[in-house]
Amino acid sequence: MIRFLRSLTAGVLALSLAAVPALSAAKAPEEVTVKVGDPAPKLSIDKWVKGEPVKEFEKGKVYVVEFWATWCGPCKVSIPHVTKLQAKYKDKGLVVVGVDIWERDLAKVEPFVQEMGDKMAYTVCTEAPIAGSPNRGRMATDWMEAAGRNGIPCSFIIDKEGKIAWIGHPMQMERALGKVIAGTFDAKAEAELLEKITSMNKEVMALVGKKEYDQALKLRDEIMKLDPDDADSQQLGKLSILMLKGDAESANKLANDLLEKAEKEKDSMTAARVASMLLNGAAAEKSDKAIALKAAKQAYEGSDKSMAYQRMLAQAYAANKQFDKAIELQEKVVGQISGPLKKREQDKLDEWKESQKKGNGAT
Repeated sequence: MIRFLRSLTAGVLALSLAAVPALSAAKAPEEVTVKVGDPAPKLSIDKWVKGEPVKEFEKGKVYVVEFWATWCGPCKVSIPHVTKLQAKYKDKGLVVVGVDIWERDLAKVEPFVQEMGDKMAYTVCTEAPIAGSPNRGRMATDWMEAAGRNGIPCSFIIDKEGKIAWIGHPMQMERALGKVIAGTFDAKAEAELLEKITSMNKEVMALVGKKEYDQALKLRDEIMKLDPDDADSQQLGKLSILMLKGDAESANKLANDLLEKAEKEKDSMTAARVASMLLNGAAAEKSDKAIALKAAKQAYEGSDKSMAYQRMLAQAYAANKQFDKAIELQEKVVGQISGPLKKREQDKLDEWKESQKKGNGAT
């Protein structure tokens, strides 16, 4: 599903504004020795950076061990989502432990955590090193590599008995986590459900490829019924399909509904994805530019205001002929990059300056 959404908005916010596949940093072992259903390996921690240290997994509590690194863009995207899950289930005994692994510069860890602030509101630590192996840590080896996982972000859900209940991308774990906490999780049934949803998403792609948009939309609705926790992503998928279909009225209404919900939930990521679709997706020329600007502003204000968000907001201003604001942001973007990308962004800046002089609309 995530790859499908990305394919419909290719080339937009390439600096990790959408939930993207995990980044690799190690080779998986030939044999998987840690699997779902196995007792969780012990925690081997070097330093507790934030929150209460966790010495061992207490019976009766559910834990999420989330692996990340400062250099991992997708990790930074998923961290606020993990924070929301920690807050949602804290009163039910959930403990999230964010473990920094495969780190290229350990000196960056604490500043990173401080910068994230309340967006990373759970226990954070660094892994214990392995003597004689400067590029390998104990947690990455005993957990990630042993489980055949070679990409981050990656989360392990540990059930109330101290066993691994689920392994996967943190952006996809809410349904499983809720069931583990409620004591209703069935690993076999979960695997079957995921397989069914994956198959249905592939069918959506096939239907879109054949331009059978109404059927694709219906199938998205069916997927939402099976997986209501992933409703926002499915709605974003519907937005892409509506734009491909050329149904601007329905697309604009759905976009606005998504933004209202995102604003209430302080979900800047959904706002960013809506903005990127309206500005750059299929039939973007028919989208409501005022809604696109609203989405871009919402995303920018709720973000770290990095270059990717600056670029997106600049584009939204330009689309609304507010060239002074677009130029101001775009100049910051150009000043931060080099190489072929710099020329592309400079060309866009020059184009907007010319449009401003002539009083024309942005292209």
